Amino acid sequence: MKRFVWLLSLLVLGCGGSSTQEPTMAEVKIALRAGMAHFIEAYEKSDPLLFASLFADDGVIVSPLTEPIRGITLIEKEIQNIMKKSKVDNWNIISMEIQKSGLMAVELSRFTCTLHPEGRSPVMLTGKYLMVWKKQPTGPWRIQMLMQQTAE
Repeated sequence: MKRFVWLLSLLVLGCGGSSTQEPTMAEVKIALRAGMAHFIEAYEKSDPLLFASLFADDGVIVSPLTEPIRGITLIEKEIQNIMKKSKVDNWNIISMEIQKSGLMAVELSRFTCTLHPEGRSPVMLTGKYLMVWKKQPTGPWRIQMLMQQTAE
């Protein structure tokens, strides 16, 4: 059953007709919502493979005070290290703005979540992120760039 839900979700991420046809804003919003559902699922299940699979092959994560993490192999490795040391749950994401151009979309959102660092008390995080999504030639939408910042 879980495999069926995962496959169905991948189909939703790939919505929008042929990969060369510009998707409508409604199709973009559906695809981005499905992608964010998997983003949250990956964190809450501590699944670095699922997390990395949401990125384009040359995807990038940009965070304050660190060098950019480029490529799904390095993204998976870095997220695996993070997930070994802490768990993140209780996500609340508020999409503030979505813009699209051709086969790319940009989403600006605010979030809150609970960080459970190993051996320490949980911490409520608040912040914002800018996520650039790109519709892949094979159909699905993948994260091209994630820039995030917490208020703490």
